[in-house]
Order: sequence, then C-alpha cells, then structure tokens
Amino acid sequence: MKMRKPLYTLLTGFLMPALLQAQVPDSVVVTESPAEVESPAEIIEAPSDAAQRVFDNGFRQPADSIWEMAALRVQPEFPGGQREMMRYMQRTISYPAEEEAAGVEGRVFVQFVVDKTGKVTDVEVKRGVSHGLDAEAVRAVRAMPNWTPGMLQDRPVRVRYVLPIMFKMAEPVEEAPEGQ
Repeated sequence: MKMRKPLYTLLTGFLMPALLQAQVPDSVVVTESPAEVESPAEIIEAPSDAAQRVFDNGFRQPADSIWEMAALRVQPEFPGGQREMMRYMQRTISYPAEEEAAGVEGRVFVQFVVDKTGKVTDVEVKRGVSHGLDAEAVRAVRAMPNWTPGMLQDRPVRVRYVLPIMFKMAEPVEEAPEGQ
C-alpha cells in the first residue's frame, strides 16, 4: 500500500499533533467490524476521539473555552456601546488621593472575561502603573453591569477582553493676571 506524507492541518489556530503523526493510505475502508478488513495495514486507529468531536455536526468547543475578541463575528458589548462604556468609566473611576498627590499617571491594562450570561469575571491587571491606580481600575471593571455576551454560531461564549484605562491628571488652569 502506497503511503502519503502526513498532512499538516491548521484548525482554528492550533496544530493537531495526533493527526499529524498518522500515515494516510491512498484508500481507506470504513467498516463496522475489523473482521471485514482484508489486511491489518488497512486499519487506522484514531489517536483520540477529540478530532471526531470537532468534525461531528460542525465545530463544538469545550464548555470552558475562552475566546479572543478577534475570533468572533458577534463580539461582547457593553450596554449602550463603547461610548456609554467610556461615560461609565469616567463616572465610576475616582483618582486615588495618594497617586494624585504623587503625580502618578499612566495607562492600566485590565483583562477580564465576559461570560455566557454577560457577567464580567476573572478581572486582572495585565499591565499596571501603581498599586493604587491598578486597584481602582479593577474595582471599576468589577462593578460593570452585565454585557451582551459574544456569540459563536448563534451560541453565547466566554470572551477575553482587554481594556486600557488611562489615568491622567487634569492640567492646572492658569489664571489670567488681574487688570487684563
């Protein structure tokens, strides 16, 4: 039986190593019973049931999968959209007094997951500035209302989201000299 070289398959960004190692014959016989096969060389054992689950009835992801925003057509959305989220953050965040006195400014990157119900979970700082600014950013994100969840094939999925929050102190207003 003539064997082909293994094919390299890219499936949703991940190589499937068990499938890559299998040698593919020129023809494959699918039977109910191994007794119907003429030679043992024609029997191909599947390395696992995982590959079959992927191809059965379309793509199915494990229940606890967390998707990246770019992988979805329908992304999670804050109630009212991006503009309303910016307003929410401006109303909710207060500059920590200690950081304000020290003149600390910067951008805090907060990562969180919008779950299947739209609830914000797994909040953590990806890149921080100072303890006070980081804690305030996490507090504000944890207090967010439920989002509209991200969808994959008309089903809600958990989605990872990274939100940059800029902390910048207001510029001091210069007073005009009297008499002008």
